[in-house]
Amino acid sequence: MAYNEYSRDGLPSIHRPRTREIWKLDDAGPDALGPSQRNYCELQEQLRTQREELMRKEERIRELTCPYRSSGLPPASDPLLACPSARGDLAALQAKADSLASKLRQRQIELDAANDSLARQREENARLLALNADMARRLDACEVTRCSAERNGHAVQALQDQYRSAQERIRELEARVRAGLQDGSGLERRHADFVNRVIYQLGVGCAEDLDGLVNKVGELVKENVAMKGRIHGLTDRQSQLELDAKANRETIQRLLAEVSRNSSAAAAAGSHLLNGDQGARAEADRLRIERDDLQKQVQLLEMRVESGRKQLEATRADLQEREARLARLDFERREAAHSSQNSETQMHALLESLASMLSSAFCRVSPTEEAVKEKVRLMCREVKEHSASVAALEERVRTLTRQFEAQFETSRERDFKTRRVECDQIDLRERLRAMEGELAAADVIRDGLKADKEKFYKYMRRLAEALKMDRATADVGFDLLGEGLLARAEQLGRRVGGSGAVGGCGCCDGGGSGGGGGAGAKIRALREQLESKDLHMELLRKKVAQLEAAAGAAGTTGGSGLSSYERERAYKLQRHLEKSQEMLDDARQEIARLRGQLLECNGLKATAIEQDRELACLETTMEKLERVRQKQAKRIAALKAEAEARDRDGGDRRGQTDGMSHEIRALRRALEEARRRERQLLEFRAAIARMLGLDAASLSIPDLDIIARLERLIQAQGGGAYAAFTPAERPLGGMEPSFQSGYSSGGAGAPVRGRSPARVCPACRVARCQCRVPARHRSGSRGRSGRVGGGGGGGASRARSVSPARDNRRY
Repeated sequence: MAYNEYSRDGLPSIHRPRTREIWKLDDAGPDALGPSQRNYCELQEQLRTQREELMRKEERIRELTCPYRSSGLPPASDPLLACPSARGDLAALQAKADSLASKLRQRQIELDAANDSLARQREENARLLALNADMARRLDACEVTRCSAERNGHAVQALQDQYRSAQERIRELEARVRAGLQDGSGLERRHADFVNRVIYQLGVGCAEDLDGLVNKVGELVKENVAMKGRIHGLTDRQSQLELDAKANRETIQRLLAEVSRNSSAAAAAGSHLLNGDQGARAEADRLRIERDDLQKQVQLLEMRVESGRKQLEATRADLQEREARLARLDFERREAAHSSQNSETQMHALLESLASMLSSAFCRVSPTEEAVKEKVRLMCREVKEHSASVAALEERVRTLTRQFEAQFETSRERDFKTRRVECDQIDLRERLRAMEGELAAADVIRDGLKADKEKFYKYMRRLAEALKMDRATADVGFDLLGEGLLARAEQLGRRVGGSGAVGGCGCCDGGGSGGGGGAGAKIRALREQLESKDLHMELLRKKVAQLEAAAGAAGTTGGSGLSSYERERAYKLQRHLEKSQEMLDDARQEIARLRGQLLECNGLKATAIEQDRELACLETTMEKLERVRQKQAKRIAALKAEAEARDRDGGDRRGQTDGMSHEIRALRRALEEARRRERQLLEFRAAIARMLGLDAASLSIPDLDIIARLERLIQAQGGGAYAAFTPAERPLGGMEPSFQSGYSSGGAGAPVRGRSPARVCPACRVARCQCRVPARHRSGSRGRSGRVGGGGGGGASRARSVSPARDNRRY
């Protein structure tokens, strides 16, 4: 493989193994090279270019030392070998080649030193990476510690919440106990107030006990029963007196009627016997005196009745007042007994519920007021103790929280520094990728230019072969090939211009001597060779001058340029080393600080373990309280369910009561409506009876008599008026059979009329149609209708024909 042959990675084959070694040392590909690797690649590139230049110079020197080795001429016959200037040039070129070789060796030594420093930097970088990994592991451990501290804080917060909820439940129970005590005291006050009111109403002494009060109330009840018996007796006596008064009133009315009849008879007798004898007058005076006496007796009886009525009303009012007082006292007694019983029941239920709520599986609280109060005082004392312990725990939690916050701040600062270093690393990686991209683009452009150069060089060599300059082209190279081709073209142009003169001279010579043609051709060939050699030597001189100028520039400016580049590279490496040392110092300080924090974390772990123990104790206590709360909740739920069941039963009873009340009200309304209708019927019956001339005041008139009279009255009316009435036979169809039989027996002598059937149209067979059929088709059907009943002949005699106009109106 040629020295300058390139591979796919853009590097020569001679440098490819070393580049592979560098990539293997970096554990990355060519796309992940760092600044030191890039510097090394640049040095390799410069070294490669210098080596190529040296190789080209050595080849040129070899060509200059043996320029005619490729030609068939012997070296002794070439006059250039004997030229002293060529030997001096050769010696100068050899000296320059030696100096360039020494510089190359020096650069190789510098390159080895740079490789050693690069290896040291890699080792330092690997050590820093190990330190960074160690720091990352320690950060993870700190993060785990922080998470455990957070979990402990959450557990403490949950326990605090549970403790607060337990305190709230205890306060609620205390409030319920206080409310129950207040209700009990209120009920006691109400009971005492009621007892005082009863004592005041009964007018007994305050020193008497409740048993005496109950006995007194019992006596009042017995007295009330006796008074009720007396009231019933007085009521019977009053009714008897009312009956007597009614009989007296009837007697008085009868006497008044007799007096009025006697007075009327006396007046009539006086008018007829106006001129009668004295005996008649005396009889009239006697009757008048008797009438006055009777009137006086009537007035006396009325006064006695009025006094008896007033006395009865006074007695009734007194009895009503006493009964109302007894009813009020009885109601107050029942209300007091009910309220006292309810208060005792509620107090007992409250004490039982409190005792059940305050009881536990190990301690049973009796449902007494003293036991409940003692248990509540014990719970209050325990709550105070728990409050003190919780306050201490909260203080410790606050201390741990402050410590944890400080640790969290340091961890956050460390995370910030780590993120900043990562950001710098990412930035450097981005810059490295950008520079590698630029380098790859430059390699691609260089490969393209190299391919174009090779194509152009091939074209120029082909052109040189066409111009017979192939040996000169092999000696001068690419730089002076264009100038050589231009000079060769000028020579050919001059040769074409001077070919005419040269041809004339040859003819003369040929005419002078016959064997000079071959010598002229040889001379022209030698002249062409000489011109080509001259052109070749001129090109070689230019090449040597160019090489000397390049060597001088390398000796004057190139050395200073390379030395400044090396100084800049060394300065960069020194800066990188200083930064790495600073990072190492920071890492050591961070390690020391993390060790201190680790010690603090160990202390915090011990504190957290102790807190865990305390929290476990608190959790057991809270579990016990929770079990107690669950038992109390179950009992409360059972009591609530029982109360709800009672409420539902009461609601059902109230609903049933309301339904019965609605039904009773509906029945009352229906009864009132029936009474109203009955009253209306009675009034209607009395009116009909009065209209028929019957005694309306007497209720013993049978309905059949009224109906028979109405029937006879209707029959007594005219024939035209009879058709407007409804016969009695149709409504009797819906009556009872006994009523029908009584009616038939009562009105046997009265003829019963039957109603004519409805007239049906013979055309459409519909009653009361609108088809306007002539009257002759309908008169026959009307004439065939007759009476129904016993009086058939009478009914036939009363059948009448109807005029067409009336038929048109009816249909």
